[in-house]
Amino acid sequence: MTTTADLHALQIELEEEAIGLGMKRYNEQMANGEDTLPPGLKLMKAAIEPTAAAIEKFIEDGLAGTASRSVGIIKYLDQFEDRKLVAFVTAKVVFNHMGKMSVIGAVAGDIANRLEDCLNFDALKAAEPGLYKQLLKKIEKTRDERHRHIVLRVQQKFAKVATIKWGVSEKMRLGTALIHLFAEATGLVEIQKYVRGANDTPYIVAPTEATAKWLADGHARCALMSPMCMPMVVKPLPWTGPLGGGYLTKPMRFPLIKTANRNYLEDLKQVDMPMVYRSINALQETPWAINKAVFHVMREVWDGGGRLGKLPAREPQALPPKHFDLENPDPEELKAWKKQAAGVYEGNIRGASKRAGMSSKLWMAEKFEDIERFFYVHNLDWRGRAYPVATFLNPQGSDSDKALLQFADGYPLGENGARWLAIHGANTFGIDKVAFEERVQWVEDHHDQILEAAMNPLDGSRWWADADSPYMFLAFCYEWLALSMHTDMGKAQEEFLSYLPCSWDGACNGLQNFSALLKDEVGGAAVGLVPSDKPSDIYSEVAKAANMLMAEDAAEGSAMGLKWQGKMTRKLAKPNTMTTPYGATKRGMCQQVEGVFQKMKTEAAEQGTVLEVTADLKDCQYLADTNYQAIGKVVVAAHLAMDWLRDAAKVAASDSLPIHWVTPSGLLVLQDYREMLGQALDFTVAGKRVQMMLKNEGDKLDRRKQSAGISPNFIHSLDAAHMMRTVNYCLNHEVTHFAMIHDSYGAHAGLADTLRNCLRRAFVDQYSGEVLADFRNQLANQLPPELAAELPPLPPSGSLDLEDVMHSEYFFA
Repeated sequence: MTTTADLHALQIELEEEAIGLGMKRYNEQMANGEDTLPPGLKLMKAAIEPTAAAIEKFIEDGLAGTASRSVGIIKYLDQFEDRKLVAFVTAKVVFNHMGKMSVIGAVAGDIANRLEDCLNFDALKAAEPGLYKQLLKKIEKTRDERHRHIVLRVQQKFAKVATIKWGVSEKMRLGTALIHLFAEATGLVEIQKYVRGANDTPYIVAPTEATAKWLADGHARCALMSPMCMPMVVKPLPWTGPLGGGYLTKPMRFPLIKTANRNYLEDLKQVDMPMVYRSINALQETPWAINKAVFHVMREVWDGGGRLGKLPAREPQALPPKHFDLENPDPEELKAWKKQAAGVYEGNIRGASKRAGMSSKLWMAEKFEDIERFFYVHNLDWRGRAYPVATFLNPQGSDSDKALLQFADGYPLGENGARWLAIHGANTFGIDKVAFEERVQWVEDHHDQILEAAMNPLDGSRWWADADSPYMFLAFCYEWLALSMHTDMGKAQEEFLSYLPCSWDGACNGLQNFSALLKDEVGGAAVGLVPSDKPSDIYSEVAKAANMLMAEDAAEGSAMGLKWQGKMTRKLAKPNTMTTPYGATKRGMCQQVEGVFQKMKTEAAEQGTVLEVTADLKDCQYLADTNYQAIGKVVVAAHLAMDWLRDAAKVAASDSLPIHWVTPSGLLVLQDYREMLGQALDFTVAGKRVQMMLKNEGDKLDRRKQSAGISPNFIHSLDAAHMMRTVNYCLNHEVTHFAMIHDSYGAHAGLADTLRNCLRRAFVDQYSGEVLADFRNQLANQLPPELAAELPPLPPSGSLDLEDVMHSEYFFA
């Protein structure tokens, strides 16, 4: 039997291992170059301005005839209007090579090649802007510069755009000159003779002794601060203040709230927050265990190559075979092969992180497979949202994460637990937009298939793999099989111990909070705040309103209206609607619509079909604009509240002070966006957008960010407060195991009624007061009287009766 002392010793070992694994991972990342890690990145940023100034002076001296060495090089440099772009490319390449003993010729050639590609990307953009945009989408996720270069050349050739191509000697002269300018301007590197052999003494680009020491010290600190956080085998230390909870050992400690503002953490020590501490301690004291049945299936699938049930492929896909004459290829066959090969290559690039993540997840599951109970340390973001800190496998992860985890303790189903377990199963399959009784009926209709899936997950029909959440559904199948075996033995259904977390999701939770904030009866009905006989579907409502708007445009002769009337779908409306409460801009909404079309195109290609309807940028802008108007018609109060919050934040920002407020859970929230000192870089380098601040955060408040950020931050703080209040209410009613995400609440099936009653009561209680008026009063108390008087009047409230939420079965469904 494992004793408490044994578990405590094991936990200390795990924390030491976490630090060691983090250091190993960090050191492996260093192989990618100094330009990818914090210490190198910090020096690289600092080097850009002096290097740009040195380049400018070099050009000026050359044009004035005072620097003969610049003759012949200036014509290349002068093709770049922005000297900082040249400085950035130079600094990035030098730092990428730093510490690799790279000879000066290799570094010089790399710099010149990158700059040449920049000009070719610009040429393609000027000649064929549409093709250029498609190219950026193709290569946006690849870090392989060679691949980017090849794709660029292919597109230039296709578009018949002349290629800018410098000679080798010119590239060497240009690159070498830039290396020397960088070294002279920054003092960070030097050109050294490196003795590799008797007759092999090339010149290399190396960090100076001071640079090397500074980087080494910085990396040592960063490596120590990057532990690979794992679950705990003992209960985490409870949070009683902003510091001191979580892991046992000091190197693994971090504050309750993720923030760099130490003064804010000091202020939190003086704030009484019992609801906050009680809820987060309950989350991290929830005992978990590995669902061994699901784990063994998942591991077998992974060992067999992956893919089944939406798992990524374990290995990169092989390039298509060349079924043509390699010496004399048919041009059309070669073109078709290149297109297919490019698709495979890009898919492999996109899938690399998924493969690594899946492998790490299964490694973690195997490590904890035989641990009877383990726990997840939690902390909060500065709005109050709770997160487990584990690096890989955790209960807020993807379908495979959640399926690999179950509660360590079972709980009897009781009177209604089997019903809720069935509804949960239907939800995970994707049967979640119909009435609860229809979901239960679906499970009954598929009873035999569910049992077959559990008994023969890989040797049977594998129909479970087609579910929306395949492995969560498989976990349900195992639980349903166990329940069936339990009752077949003549045991009472009510006594069956269920270990599966059953979760209920809010119906567009951001808009639920906004609708409650202003007692909006129209928006409330659209997002499940009033009783109904089936779930509300705001995304379909928005699509319907958008189609009506487009029909009106068509009637007025609009070309876009005529083209798109009747074609807005739930799928196209959903992302715009979901992100509206979190401050989505029209540009962002357009990108979301583009993303939906791109995904549909990819899915069609995988199925060997072609999309019937395609959309260019103007189409996507029109559809996003229409969705924006439609959302305003369906949930009027959300737009009113967001506008009011932005206007109020502008008034508060004019006093140059940050905004702070206490949420309904008692958490003190501080919104304090500061202007960045120095110049922001924002340009495209070889098809890749670069956004970088050259200096640090200043003391001046960023009024634009304060205004733009208040709506999403305020509503996040409210949904976080609702979750905390729900956990507190549940603790008062026997619920001790929680699977909580920001808008998805889970517990044992046998306690589903309790959880659902508590989450409804918590929501009603939170919004029964005047939450927005309270926020306005808190702002007014922070401002001088003359500014407080400028705060806009509150938007009008509607007639929604919040007590209706208590009778709304589909509020969280």
